[in-house]
Amino acid sequence: LREELGVEVRAAERLIRYSHAYPDRVVWLDLWIVNDWSGEARGLDGQALKWVAIARLHEEDILEADQPIVTMLQAGAGRL
Repeated sequence: LREELGVEVRAAERLIRYSHAYPDRVVWLDLWIVNDWSGEARGLDGQALKWVAIARLHEEDILEADQPIVTMLQAGAGRL
């Protein structure tokens, strides 16, 4: 996160790790809940950054591989 977003993580816990198979490759995805950090998130490689409420994630253009992340976040929204 330091390299991509400019934030230093102090405390985090893994919520889910899984693989997704595309026709030409397999990717591994990790979702971490970051409980404590320093810095302000910004796209250091020129990428867009947008904060979205968990309940509104279904309105975003989410990659197929990221759908389990959306599902997991929405299922546990009351605990986050």
